[in-house]
Amino acid sequence: MSDANLPDKQESTTEKSAEPLVPEPKEIQNGENADKSSVIEPEKDLKRHGTFRKLTDEELGGHVMDSVASRSIDKEDSFNHEELKANEQIGKETNSEETGATEAAEITFKEKGTEAEVNKVDSISLTAETKEKNASSSSFGKIRKWFSFGRKEAEDRDILRQLEEDENFNLALSRYLENSAALKSQSEKDQEAVDTCAKNLRKTFNEIKTGIEISHDKMLLKGIDWEFWSDVVNDYSAVVNDKPQQLLDHVSQGIPKELRGMVWQLICNSKSLQLEEFYRDGKNKTSNYEKSIKRDLVRTSFVTNSEVRSKIQDLYEIIKCYSLYDEEVGYTQGMAFLTVPLLMNMEASEAFCMLVKLMKNYKFRELYLPEMPGLHLKLYQFDRLLEDHLPELYVHLQKEGVRSSMYATQWFLTLFGYKFPLEMVLRVYDIVIAEGMESILRFALNLMEKNCEELLKLNFDQLVKFLKEEIFHYYLSENEEDEITADTYRLDDFVSDSMTIKILPLELHRYEAEFDEISRLEERRKIELDELRMQNSELLREIRKIEAAYATLNKEHVNIANKMVQGKIEIANLEDENEHLQREIKETTKRLTNLDKQTDTHVDFRGEISTSLDQEVQRTLQKNSEVMSENADLEEQLSSLESKLEDLKLQVKNHSRWSLRPKKVFW
Repeated sequence: MSDANLPDKQESTTEKSAEPLVPEPKEIQNGENADKSSVIEPEKDLKRHGTFRKLTDEELGGHVMDSVASRSIDKEDSFNHEELKANEQIGKETNSEETGATEAAEITFKEKGTEAEVNKVDSISLTAETKEKNASSSSFGKIRKWFSFGRKEAEDRDILRQLEEDENFNLALSRYLENSAALKSQSEKDQEAVDTCAKNLRKTFNEIKTGIEISHDKMLLKGIDWEFWSDVVNDYSAVVNDKPQQLLDHVSQGIPKELRGMVWQLICNSKSLQLEEFYRDGKNKTSNYEKSIKRDLVRTSFVTNSEVRSKIQDLYEIIKCYSLYDEEVGYTQGMAFLTVPLLMNMEASEAFCMLVKLMKNYKFRELYLPEMPGLHLKLYQFDRLLEDHLPELYVHLQKEGVRSSMYATQWFLTLFGYKFPLEMVLRVYDIVIAEGMESILRFALNLMEKNCEELLKLNFDQLVKFLKEEIFHYYLSENEEDEITADTYRLDDFVSDSMTIKILPLELHRYEAEFDEISRLEERRKIELDELRMQNSELLREIRKIEAAYATLNKEHVNIANKMVQGKIEIANLEDENEHLQREIKETTKRLTNLDKQTDTHVDFRGEISTSLDQEVQRTLQKNSEVMSENADLEEQLSSLESKLEDLKLQVKNHSRWSLRPKKVFW
């Protein structure tokens, strides 16, 4: 059965070729090419899981808080031993009560024959419920001490009392309470409108029931448990509180198709005159997603191969109106899988109302938001359930690098509609309506459990292929047909086996709290990384400024050094010139001395020679004085330049030591 892809929050591609069916978050994409080097080592997981075995029901009740209590394991020796003995005594009394109840049932059966057989079944059923509750109470007794750290006794009792509420152990009751809370959160006017619509549905149901009783339609009378479904329609609160097991059994067998639409609406409190009015107005408006919706509906086999193809215009208008109603979600391919079952069991306006309620109250819209937070949560809960219920398989998948996002994404986004025919999806839908979207985890975990032995034999490539396509073959019927129909799979076995998987709301809440904490830490880590990147950018800018300043100083240093070299050369030249003048002075002085000693009186050149020599000496002395003065000035300039050079060297040295020190850069 080939379907088009469900792309991320964007318009569908214009190509008509088959693509992978379901969108995957950014971190999910490219999952098949995951680097196996990052896979968790199996030895570490083996140590973490210990012995691989399936948890019993009694252990599962205590397992809900065991992981939390493990943080206080070092303080275990200080626990109150008297309270432990009290818990053991409670367990003994529970076993004694169970034994007594069973014996009483057997005696009653022997005395009252066939009629007593029914009473025995009820008694055993009651005993089982008592056992489950007592086991849960015993489990809570084990964790009572953990709550005592840093808490008052009254606070402990409040917490334990909240944990022991029935809705923590019953998905259907938990879903009913959430639906009721959602209804109460509306205005009084809206609540009255919903109550009025519900009364009209009950009136319609009772009229149908009365008409069938009058007409004596044997097929309908025998094929439907009218008494039970009458209780569900007229007082669902009483049924979900007082007859939880009976409700689960009837829903698992499938809500009668004649009543399915009414029962769904009453359970969800979905029928709303205000939403129906919005739908009627929205049909005449335009949406930005119209082309995408039409294109996807035509190429989705779940729509074209089912009975809803005759109502494809209504289907288009429902999805279009929802894109107008919820602008944040708009339209994402895959909404048809959620809408088709609704349209097959009620009018288009009612289907729109119920789609809105499912999206909001059942949190389906979180699957279709841009970041897909609901899908991430469900995949995390599925991984944790797989880890708790099938630890050996979980470790094997981790070892091979197979993540749930590679194969289970389609299960949650389409309610298995991408693989199963409409009749099977309706049965899954019955349970989802009664227990919430969390019940999909039952079906997913059941498929993994039934194929566990085969999965443990496969490697990475084989696992991905098997989990995507062949995992459903376990429930194939013997009649192999080319066309997939309701008879292709063993529907009843699939549903009944899935319903035996025990999943507690309390357990799921714990997983959700873990996921929220992980998400919070990831978000905080992301913020910290962004801040560090900003700081790193600022530091890089400062480094560049410092490097530019250093380059400028270095250039100035070179210029000063060049001037110093030139000054030294000039000084050397002046010194050479000074020495030369000094030699000339000495020679001139010597000549003057010799002239003074002349004794020849015949030729008197004394005055002429004396005058010229005197003038030359004076000029020489004057020039020498100027040279000495200039030399002194140059020496003074040289001394000043050398002082400046030393200061610049010191500045450069200090600056270089500060700016060129190794810096820790955060990338």
